[in-house]
Amino acid sequence: MKIAKKCGVQTRILHSHNNDYLVPLRKRQLFVEKLNKKNLDKIATDLFACSDDAGRFMFGDSSFKVVKNAVEVEKYLYSSDKRALYRNEWGIPDNVNVLGCVARFDYQKNHDYLLDVFAEYKRIDEKAILILIGDGPLRNEIENKINVLGLSNSVKLLGMRADVSELLNAFDLFILPSRSEGLGIVFVEAQINGLGCVTSDNVPKEVNILDKIEYLALDAGAEIWAQQIDKIKKNMNADRTIDIQRVRDAGYDIKIEAKKLQDFYLSKIRKG
Repeated sequence: MKIAKKCGVQTRILHSHNNDYLVPLRKRQLFVEKLNKKNLDKIATDLFACSDDAGRFMFGDSSFKVVKNAVEVEKYLYSSDKRALYRNEWGIPDNVNVLGCVARFDYQKNHDYLLDVFAEYKRIDEKAILILIGDGPLRNEIENKINVLGLSNSVKLLGMRADVSELLNAFDLFILPSRSEGLGIVFVEAQINGLGCVTSDNVPKEVNILDKIEYLALDAGAEIWAQQIDKIKKNMNADRTIDIQRVRDAGYDIKIEAKKLQDFYLSKIRKG
């Protein structure tokens, strides 16, 4: 940013994508971060954020613009045919509850806690299956914990996939106990698919665009999470049809939001 300003770049956009540090920082690191944050609005011409939480975290009291992480809505709509296709492929009957998660295997996403929750949920629903989509530096630790908890036959690791929008159809509930999220676009995708979601209260409330998210405190404990998941699953409506207009009104239709961002860029170019 400093170099761009020195070189005369007229528009310099800084975009915040998180609402907390991805790893715990030491006092010296926090001090440096605070110093850096004081200069952000001096070196950037425009401040963007994916949510109000992310904006306040990075920019404090400075003025910023929330730019929604929009998606291809039609791509994520529920399909019973795709549900049957993947469940048949995996050998999972339609009456077996599948809890699913799509996330990198790292500290932020908190898979360690997710496995504790699932182990508790298995005491309630012994036939339940957990599907994890993603990969990352903590994969070995996750695999080891699955074995230690005796969940090898109940957890499927699918790795990185390009067909996430289709795989969501096979889930019955989406769970991601993140330690932090700037927004959590995967929750938008899951809700568009008609899935109920369970997450931590560290995730911004504004991602709850269809009132399908249950927020729980991480310190509530895995047993409480499992009990809440059971209640949510029992009270869920089998109909996964959603109100697409609500998604658009919330600002998450890519066809609409991309045009807004394009217009912003073009207006900056016209000004010089």
